[in-house]
Amino acid sequence: MSELHTEDVDVLVIGGGPAGMAAGTTTAAAGLRTLLVEQRTTLGGQVYRQRPAGVPTGGPGQAHRAAGARRDAAYAAAGGLRRTGCTVWDLAADHAMLTGPHGAVRVTFRAAVVAAGAFDLPVPFPGWTLSGVLTAGGAHALMVGQGISPGRRVVLAGTGPLLIAFAADMVRAGVDIAGVFDPAPALTLRHMLAVAAVGSRTAAGRHTLWEGAGHLAVLRRAGVRITPETVLVRAEGDQEVSAVVLATAAPDFSPVLWTERTVEADAVCVGYGFRPSTELLDIAGCPSDGSGADRRPVLDAAGRTPVSGIYAAGDGVVPEGSTVAEASGLLTGAAVLEDLAVAGPDRRSLRRARAARDNARRVRAAMDRGRTPAAGMPDLSTDSTLLCRCESVSRATVTAAIAGGARTPDAVKAVTRAGMGACQGRNCELAICAQLAAVPRPEQAGAGFRRRPPARPVPLSQLVQQDQQQDPDRNVVTGQGSETPVDRGRTRAV
Repeated sequence: MSELHTEDVDVLVIGGGPAGMAAGTTTAAAGLRTLLVEQRTTLGGQVYRQRPAGVPTGGPGQAHRAAGARRDAAYAAAGGLRRTGCTVWDLAADHAMLTGPHGAVRVTFRAAVVAAGAFDLPVPFPGWTLSGVLTAGGAHALMVGQGISPGRRVVLAGTGPLLIAFAADMVRAGVDIAGVFDPAPALTLRHMLAVAAVGSRTAAGRHTLWEGAGHLAVLRRAGVRITPETVLVRAEGDQEVSAVVLATAAPDFSPVLWTERTVEADAVCVGYGFRPSTELLDIAGCPSDGSGADRRPVLDAAGRTPVSGIYAAGDGVVPEGSTVAEASGLLTGAAVLEDLAVAGPDRRSLRRARAARDNARRVRAAMDRGRTPAAGMPDLSTDSTLLCRCESVSRATVTAAIAGGARTPDAVKAVTRAGMGACQGRNCELAICAQLAAVPRPEQAGAGFRRRPPARPVPLSQLVQQDQQQDPDRNVVTGQGSETPVDRGRTRAV
């Protein structure tokens, strides 16, 4: 068995998107030994996603790829270290465990910035496991990052301004869009004027407005209609999508009876927003506020968590877009430097970053106002719908477990195996919490699953390597070894 590698740094940055690159560049430029770990093979995250070698660089996303390359170069020029193609699967107050092409690595640090980004908010519905059903973010990543079209005739369903941007990029790439269907009401003139008033105050805001107007113009020229107050009910097909069924949406985004209609398509891209990736913060013991999709880590204004040495920034805290993420990354990097008594950016740079963050937040808040249902995301599933795709657990199985006495997400997990698959509950957690919330007096229904390492699937051999480093005399087969106990809760997943 290969030896467990170790590495010691001043600052560990987890995530190579806008927030992670900004935080890492800030600390590296101040002379701290900074290591940035990114799961993909290149930096950039979702917004600045780079294409692999051999894939043509033109087409949608070229401007963002160029911007990402500049930020990557700035991080390298600052002297930052990197490990790409690596996954961090455990995090504590002074060390992290990661896996990559060369095996397991234990990284010790003085400070860690978690900038893990966000992922598409999953909303289960009948047919969501068919081939051709993608999240909007996943479809956009395929097209921008790989130059691959999600289908020949595509339906986009969901809400939020990013869905419009994704649709426009697909049109630019030559994709036939059957329609964009949004369960929220149509934008009123008053709403649009409010967005324009907020956005026009800054250069960045004006750029956002101009970019949005460009997306709408592309859709209009292509004859793509944005249909409001319409919700996706189900996808139909044998093994692949052949059509989608839509219905008029009620104010809570639920379908209105007797209003169904069918649209032929071979792909459907669903986007109801994003959810922060907080698994590593949970494992490190960082507390959170809120429940369900509104659950957020507890931080101060600079990104400090209550756990000393652990910081967070970007969409992994609250999904607010690349401008906010980049500014918050710089501010969090400056907070790390302040706490380690190292000189950081000047006050003018910090003021500019705060202004950029706050202005972008105001624009986003104005754009999002009225675009989400007051009662939370819709429950579009039926008894036969799989809530947990990894373990093939249906809603009927989950409700039977709840009827049998399971009153917490972990209790449902223990009975049904929902949440034990490759995604570790990322795709089914909210759906299970929603089912629990419907019963009288659920216990911590909105808190979600209790997180334990590994945060991502890792080879068993690497878990053994960690155990053996903590207790070299321990027999991994019998469990017997020295008198020093091994913390089993930190080295095994349930």
